[in-house]
Amino acid sequence: MIFKKNLVLFMEVIVIAALMALYMFLGLYYLPVISIFYPIPFIVLGAKKGLRYNIIGLLSSCVLIGVLMDIYTGILVFAVFAPVSIFITYYIKQRKSANETILIAALISLISNLFAIELLGKVSGTSLMNQLEQMFSQILKAQIEMLKDTGMSSTEIYGAEDLLKNTFEYMTLIMPSIVIIISSILAYVDYLISVVILRKFGHGVFSVPQFSYFRLPNNVILGISTIFIGVFLLKIIKIFYYETIFINILVLLFFLFFIEGLAVVSFFIGKIRMGKLGKIIFIFLIILSLPLSIIVSTIGLLDVIFDFRKIKGRV
Repeated sequence: MIFKKNLVLFMEVIVIAALMALYMFLGLYYLPVISIFYPIPFIVLGAKKGLRYNIIGLLSSCVLIGVLMDIYTGILVFAVFAPVSIFITYYIKQRKSANETILIAALISLISNLFAIELLGKVSGTSLMNQLEQMFSQILKAQIEMLKDTGMSSTEIYGAEDLLKNTFEYMTLIMPSIVIIISSILAYVDYLISVVILRKFGHGVFSVPQFSYFRLPNNVILGISTIFIGVFLLKIIKIFYYETIFINILVLLFFLFFIEGLAVVSFFIGKIRMGKLGKIIFIFLIILSLPLSIIVSTIGLLDVIFDFRKIKGRV
């Protein structure tokens, strides 16, 4: 009886591993954004059956990914997703708070991504920045050829080319903050969806963070002031990467205040009569619109000071 039960569980793990290997194959080749959800089935499996099944499932899936694509891709997928998946599973099993779990998971995700980037550079023999430069060069050539076909003047084409180059240089400059933001989103999404699924299955009572009640720490202004003083000191002692550090800090602060502002907006539209689909579309439009994003980020900054939702001390 025990053997039969273990065999069924083993088959469940293998089926999930195989399906997720195919899922990652599709994600890497056709729709990369869906890759962020890859660890979720393993987190749910580990929370229900035990941490070892999370690890076995991930290992099996990454081995299959290595067979489907190549061994280095399998290793990279494991390096990116396994640490955060195992940690979230362990913390869910330990009934840790949502805030603590997400915070530490984001840090682990960041370390994993940095390690994977370094590993990718070792394997490919070129750094991530060099790969991005090559990719940008190809995109730029394709865009210029497209613009030439539209009949634009050489002056207009030169201006468009200059704009594209400046955009790429800026994206390269803020790459550190982009990696941090992606790591944080990965940790939050994987934890949130995993917990929601577990609750749907009636597996225990887990803490589900309500986004509309998200709030930065009360001492965040003091922390930001300390950071800017530190950056100012870097400028005084003429640290070579001062401007890069300063710009990345601004991007991260913009992101943090944007998230808080989005939580404020979500909190108040939750109090008005609007269909769920309408609310989702409204939030989605805010995320896509740069002018609205700036306004929302400003709302987030003001909320830190004035506490529009009156939730200070409650979260």
